[in-house]
Amino acid sequence: MRVAVIGTGPMAQGLCSLATRSGATSGNVEMRMCSRRAEKGSETFLEGLPLTPISSMRETLEWSEIVVLAVQASQIPAIVAEHGHLLVTRVVLDITNPSRADIDAIAAAARDPSPSPATSSSPGTTVIAVDCDRRPRDSAGSAYGGFPTAPAPALVVDRRPPDSAVDSAYGGFPAAPAPAPEAAEAAAKPAKLGLSSSQTSWVGSTASASASAAHALSALLSHAAEGSPVRVVKALNNVSAYALIHSDPLVDDIKTVAASDDANAAKLVRTLLEAMGVDCRVVPSLSYAVRMEGWHRGTFAEWQMPCWVMFVSLVLMWVFSAVRYNHYDHVPWYQATMWITNKALGWAGLWGLLYCYLPGMATTYAQLFRRTPTVRLWRWVQRWMEARKQLGLLSLLFVMLHLALSTYLWMPSYYTKLWQPTDVLGLGVGPAGKLDKYGMAPAASLPKQAIKLPASASAADATANATAAATAAGNLIARSAAAVSIRRRLNWQGEASMLVGILAGFSMLLTGLTSLPHITHRLNWGEWVLAQSWLGWFSFCAATAHTLILGITWWPTAATAWPAMIPTITLLSTAPCVIVIAGKLLLMSPPVAFALARIRAGVWGKASQLHAIYVSRHRSWCAQP
Repeated sequence: MRVAVIGTGPMAQGLCSLATRSGATSGNVEMRMCSRRAEKGSETFLEGLPLTPISSMRETLEWSEIVVLAVQASQIPAIVAEHGHLLVTRVVLDITNPSRADIDAIAAAARDPSPSPATSSSPGTTVIAVDCDRRPRDSAGSAYGGFPTAPAPALVVDRRPPDSAVDSAYGGFPAAPAPAPEAAEAAAKPAKLGLSSSQTSWVGSTASASASAAHALSALLSHAAEGSPVRVVKALNNVSAYALIHSDPLVDDIKTVAASDDANAAKLVRTLLEAMGVDCRVVPSLSYAVRMEGWHRGTFAEWQMPCWVMFVSLVLMWVFSAVRYNHYDHVPWYQATMWITNKALGWAGLWGLLYCYLPGMATTYAQLFRRTPTVRLWRWVQRWMEARKQLGLLSLLFVMLHLALSTYLWMPSYYTKLWQPTDVLGLGVGPAGKLDKYGMAPAASLPKQAIKLPASASAADATANATAAATAAGNLIARSAAAVSIRRRLNWQGEASMLVGILAGFSMLLTGLTSLPHITHRLNWGEWVLAQSWLGWFSFCAATAHTLILGITWWPTAATAWPAMIPTITLLSTAPCVIVIAGKLLLMSPPVAFALARIRAGVWGKASQLHAIYVSRHRSWCAQP
C-alpha cells in the first residue's frame, strides 16, 4: 500500500512517525512525504524518520495509491489546480480542520475551477498562460508543505475534433471532447461533470454552517475527473499532531472515523489506519464530515450554556448577599471578599443540584398526568436535560470552593451561633498604663494564679466578673476588649450541619467521578443508576439539610433580626429545594411508583407514538450540505 503524504508539517510528520512506531512500514505499507520544495529525482530524510523519504510532488503522486492532505485547508485549491489530474485517480484522505473561510474558498474554487496547467500536452491543444507566477520556488511555500496560496491560472483552449479519443498524459483515462456549441450551456452544468446530488449543491451556492470542506473538495476534484468517480475520505481530523507523535501504539487508544461516499475507499483507509494501530470506524457517507469538521469549530459547546447559567446565578446571589449583609446588616465591606463570596458559592452549588434534578422530575410528572410512556419535550427543556451533567460538575466545583473557604473562615468570630459559650477567659489584667501594643499586660504584672470566670451571657457580664476577680487579686482590669476565647466547642447545630455538609460534598464528589468517560463505560446500568440517581439525590438532600440546620433557628426571628425584613439566605436557598425533594418523595410512594411503572411499561395509560427525547440534538450532525 503506497501512501503519499502531502506536506512536511506536524501532522505529516506525526502520521509518518506513527506508521514507523506501529510497525506498519515494516509490512505492506510504504509512506513518502512530498513537497514543492523537493527537487525532482532527489530524496531527503528528516531526523527521526529514516524510513520516510521526502520527494517531489509529481513523482510521489504518480507513485502513490492513497494521498493524504496533511496541509492547511487554505492550500487545497492550489493543490487541486496544480495536481488535480493526479488526485482524481487516487484515494484522497482529507485530515484537515478547515475554518468557515476555508470552506468558502474551496467552494468558490469548485464553482469556478481553473484548469490545471499540466492537463494535456496533447496534439492540437494550445495552452495560453495568464498571469504566470514567477516567484522562486522557495518563496511560494509555507511551513506546512510549501504550496502557493494562490495558483497560477491558465487558460486551456482545446482544438481537437469532437471525436478525438486521445488519452491524457497521466492516468490513461480518455480525455473529454470539446463540447459542441449547442451543448455548451448544458456541458457547463454540474450534472455533466458527474457530480452527485450532494456535490451539486456546492456549485452556485456558498458554503453554509452545515457544509464541509470534504464535500467542497469532492466537488472541486469532480471538475478535473471529467466524469470519473472521485474518492474522497474524511478521517483523522479529530486527532492532534501531538497525539500522533507521542502516542504509544501498544498502550494508547486513538480513535477516528473514516467517512466517504465510496465504501471501498473508506475500507481501504480503515485498513491503513488499523495497520498503524488506530481504531477506525467506517461511515458510508461523506455527509458525516459536517460533524467531524464542526467538532473543532466550537469552544466547549456543551459547556457554554451551563457555564453562563451558573455564572449568572453566582453573580446574582453574591449581589443579594452583599446587599443584605453589608448594606442593611452593616457587616464591614471588606468581608465581601471571602465571607460573602463563600455564602454565594454555597447557594449556587445547592441550586446547581436543583437545576440537575428539577427537569427530570417535571418530565416524570408529565408522564404520570398524561398517562403516556413517552413525552415530547420543548426544545429548551431538551437542552436543559442535556446540560445536566455539566450543571452537576459545575455545582460540584462550587461546593468544593465553598468547603475550602469555610475551612479558612471556620472560627467563632464568623460563625458565633455554631459555638458554645466560653467558660474560661484569658484577660489582659494589670496596672493601668503597662499594656503592650496588643492591649495585653506583661507577664510580670499578671497574678500568679489564673483567674477563672463562669460562663457569661454577654461581654458586659464577662467584664464585670473579670474586674471583680482582678480587684480581689490586687490588679486592675486594664482593657475589657482584651478578653479572648481559650476553649470553645461546637454546639449541636454546628456539629450536625458540618456532618451532613461533609457527607454531601463527598457524595457529590463520588457522583462526579462516575461521570468521567473512562469510569462511566465500566459501569453497568444498575451501577450507573445507583451512582448518578440515588447517590445524587442523597447529595441533594444532604446539602439541603446542611443549609436548613445552619439557618432554621433564625427564621422565627424575622420581625427583630432580619434587616429590612429581607429573608436569610438559608430560607431562600432551601425553599425550592424542599419543594423538589417533597415531589420526589411523592413519586417514590408505593401507589404513585406502581402507577408510574405500569404507565412506562405501556400497560396503563393512552396509546401514543414513540417520541425520542434527544433526536433533535443530533439532527444537525447528519444534515446534508
